[in-house]
Amino acid sequence: MTDQWLLIGLLAIIVFSIRFIGLNLLGTIKLNRTAELYFQYVPVAILTTLLVKQVLTIEKTSSTLISYPTLLVCLCTGLIFYFSKRFLLSVVIGVLIGVLTRTFL
Repeated sequence: MTDQWLLIGLLAIIVFSIRFIGLNLLGTIKLNRTAELYFQYVPVAILTTLLVKQVLTIEKTSSTLISYPTLLVCLCTGLIFYFSKRFLLSVVIGVLIGVLTRTFL
């Protein structure tokens, strides 16, 4: 059991140090306009990929199924963010809608 915690601690230190070094390097480099524009869309692309993977599930028979509860939560959260422009509020309400959806659907 101690070995597992030691491994988790070492991995946490390694991952944190890699991210810390990367953020420090990016903070000191002045990027051109094209690179800034590119990095502006990276979080949106990653989030979209993760959401599409959750909404569309591929079965072993190679058919694609839509998870309607997950789609409902994503749409509600997106609409809340669109109108409120508050990320934390939309995440909290999205989680609550997700809990209600899983409880009642």
